[in-house]
Amino acid sequence: MKKQFITNKKKMNSCGVICGCDQKQEWLLPWFFEHYQKLNRFPITFFDFGMTDQGKNFCKTHGSYISLQEISNSSFNFNELPKEKIEELSSLCHLPYVKESHSSWMKKPIACMSSPYERSIWIDLDCKIKINLGPLFDFIDQKVEIALAKNREFIGSSLRLHGYLYPDEEHLNSGVIIFKKNSIAIQKWLELIQEKKFFKGDEEALSRAIYLNQIPYIELDPHYNYVFSEDGAQDAAIEHYCCCEGKMTILHQLFQNHQNELDRIDPCLVNKMQEYINLYLNRQN
Repeated sequence: MKKQFITNKKKMNSCGVICGCDQKQEWLLPWFFEHYQKLNRFPITFFDFGMTDQGKNFCKTHGSYISLQEISNSSFNFNELPKEKIEELSSLCHLPYVKESHSSWMKKPIACMSSPYERSIWIDLDCKIKINLGPLFDFIDQKVEIALAKNREFIGSSLRLHGYLYPDEEHLNSGVIIFKKNSIAIQKWLELIQEKKFFKGDEEALSRAIYLNQIPYIELDPHYNYVFSEDGAQDAAIEHYCCCEGKMTILHQLFQNHQNELDRIDPCLVNKMQEYINLYLNRQN
C-alpha cells in the first residue's frame, strides 16, 4: 500500500511537530521517530531538556534541535517538599523518580512557547503515531487556539481526592497538544509555572491555567491520545504509553522486534527493561 503524505506546501511550511527529551527518556527517540516518519514529513523540532551527546546527535540528524538545558524553568523547587509528599506523588505518577523528572516536565511550556511553527503539535516521546498528522492542524482556528484530550475520569477523581484538582476542574492530558503560536493558553501555562506554585506535573498546571482563565479549547477525541491500558486500542490514531507499565510495553515491543538477533539489542534497552521491572515490582510491595 502506498504511503499517503500531506503535500500542501503552505501547511508544510507553517506547521510542525515539537517534543522534548532529557537523558532518562532519550532511549525512546528512535522508537518515536520510527513511527512518526512512516506517515509524516512535517518538520520536527526536538527540545533538549538535558540529553547526552548521543541524544543530541540523534535529534540534530533527524530534525531541528533547540537546547533548553541552560534555561531555568523558574518552577517550584521540588527540594522544598517533605519526603511524605514526594512519596505520595511518586505513587500518583507511577514513577519513583518523579523528583528527577519534575524539572523536565516543567520545561514543556517553555518549549511550546519557543515553537518555530505557526501551528504546532506537541507530542510526548512515549506516543506511538499511527496516522498522518496533517488533519489535526486544522482542529484549531482563530477562536479556539488549543486542542487536547481529557484524562480518564478515575485519574482526575484520584487527584481531586488528594487536593491536586478543584472539584469542578477538568483534568487535561498534555501528551498531545495542538496549538497556535502565541496561544493564550500556552502563555498562561508558562506564567503559572513561573509563579513557583507547586503542581503535581505540567498537565495539572496547564489544566489550572485553562480553568482559571476560562480559556476555550477543543476537546480531542481519546482516539488521538489513547492512554495505554491492558486491553489496547487497535484503532487508536496515537497510542500514549505513559507511566511505568507503558514504558515496559514499549520495551517489550522493541525486544520482540529483535528476538532473532538478541546480540544486536542495545545494552541500554536491557538496562531500561530491568529498571522498569524493578520499579513495577517495588510498586506491588
